[in-house]
Amino acid sequence: MNGPRNVAPRIPDLTKLSKEELVAALGHPNLPVRVQATHQLVHRVGVDCIPVVKSALSGGQPEQRAHALWVLERLNALKGDQLITLAGASERITRVYLAKALAERSDWDPVARKVVTDRLLTDSDAFVRRAAVDALGRHPIEGTERRLIHTWLETPPDDALLIHTAKMATRDALVARQSFDAIDPLNWTAPERERLLEALLGAPQPAAAKLAMRSFRVEAWPERLVDSLVHHVARYLPADQPDELQLIAQRYRSQSNGLQLTVLRAGQRGLQQRGAPLPEVWLTWANESAARLLSADDEGTNRNGLELIRDLQLAAAAQDLAVRLQPDARFPNLRSLVVDTLATVNHPQLVPTVADLIAREDLPVDLKQHAAQVLGGLNRDDARVALLDRLKTAPGNVALAIGRGMATTPAGGEELLKTIEAGKASPRMLQDATIDQRLRNARLTDFDARREKLLEGLPPENEELKELIATRKAAFAISANDVEQGRKAFQKLCAGCHQIGGQGGKVGPGLDGVGLRGLDRLLEDTLDPNRNVDAAFRSSTVLLNSGKVLNGLIAREEGAVLVMIDDQGKEIPVPLADIEERQATRLSPMPANVADKLTAAEYSDLLSYLLEQRVAPVQKEK
Repeated sequence: MNGPRNVAPRIPDLTKLSKEELVAALGHPNLPVRVQATHQLVHRVGVDCIPVVKSALSGGQPEQRAHALWVLERLNALKGDQLITLAGASERITRVYLAKALAERSDWDPVARKVVTDRLLTDSDAFVRRAAVDALGRHPIEGTERRLIHTWLETPPDDALLIHTAKMATRDALVARQSFDAIDPLNWTAPERERLLEALLGAPQPAAAKLAMRSFRVEAWPERLVDSLVHHVARYLPADQPDELQLIAQRYRSQSNGLQLTVLRAGQRGLQQRGAPLPEVWLTWANESAARLLSADDEGTNRNGLELIRDLQLAAAAQDLAVRLQPDARFPNLRSLVVDTLATVNHPQLVPTVADLIAREDLPVDLKQHAAQVLGGLNRDDARVALLDRLKTAPGNVALAIGRGMATTPAGGEELLKTIEAGKASPRMLQDATIDQRLRNARLTDFDARREKLLEGLPPENEELKELIATRKAAFAISANDVEQGRKAFQKLCAGCHQIGGQGGKVGPGLDGVGLRGLDRLLEDTLDPNRNVDAAFRSSTVLLNSGKVLNGLIAREEGAVLVMIDDQGKEIPVPLADIEERQATRLSPMPANVADKLTAAEYSDLLSYLLEQRVAPVQKEK
């Protein structure tokens, strides 16, 4: 305890210091002191401090010179030869501060521009070049965009920050000068055009989309930018230029399946966000692509075809999809997607086809549950009749899914409650958190009193769930618990929405460090997801003008589209014009049937993998 101690430097009362003392404080070890001394010199002392500050500029310590530079700039006293001298300073901080100070100017004289373009932009230090690139982007003149792009091209690939700064500066220069129309892509090299295209993606305006199309006529877009550029053009190109979209279709119609899918989806996304339909030529192309994909012999290509039909609502291409739900149909793993696709295009045989799935004994429980949820969301009389008919013979876990589907809409909720009151369905359904919340949202007549009467004499709420949790906990204690198999279960069931180690979706909360919660909490969170729901991850119910009901997490609005995320982690774009009402709930969008999707052994493996995740993510400083 008697050894030497580091003593923090004394912080002076800056309001009482003379101008000489304030200039000396510009070199104080404490940054806030240096900043406040700068303010005092500018605001309290003013132009009287200029001679003393200039002396520090030529002979002080690096930090003192850097802050003296700012004082002179703010007092409009940093000019001419001083700029050239400072640009050659040996210390990085002075050169960086010089670039930042010049960036703040409203206008540049020839000397300032020459200092930035000839000295700072070619500086050996990446921090200085980054500040110079940003400064140049704020003061563009003719040729600035190309100069910035040359700097971008000359930057080493591993300097991601300088590359990003150059891209943003190029975009800013394009927007500030509105130089889109003046650029002729024919006069630019292929590498220059590629960077130009990448920069204009940050400019959401018609002129940028027109420049992208002029470049497209010169040379096909780089494949890595195709998705973004097609989306940008579809969303922002003037509506009176339909031939441009036709040109895109002609160019990509004969390309690989993957590239065609990319273009079709990007075009549909952009047009939907501006509230416009797909052009007829694109619809024809999309139907042809879907038919070709569905004729393939592998599951992945067929999945792409089904998703294309679903996402673009290609009713004609979906006409024969019902046969893919037959017992002997190929690719049984795609049945859930087939159901979604039939529902999206409102297939004529949707209700009887999907209702039959619920009664089939050869199908897994989770598929039957999904079928019930889809029918419940249709908000149609024939769908409710079909669900109530299946409810009579459905086992408990499927019956619960039917109840959740019925409770999605007020009409279905009332029918469900009447069915329970008639003794044709178990009142235990009313103890389910999802059903209870949805029925309350439906504002059914005398719901609380009716519910209380139906639950009278039943065991306390969640007894069955408590028993399930206890059973799975006991099974975990005696299982072999294979962590690697648990990782695979996570990838299959959870990674669509949750990340671990930077891998997976970002729909739900990240699960790095989730093992720190312990076994009991993980059992609750996975088997009873509605017990502890973060307010940021609560589900919403959206009623469409058509009567259809959607449930999921509301992610964002993009133009004329509301983007929702379903319980599989998939984004669902919903035109805002189609929405009648939206309502927040206290429910989690996470599926409540994890126990039905995994065997006891598979579930134990998943728990073992989650418990291994004991390293919490590093919190970024604010």
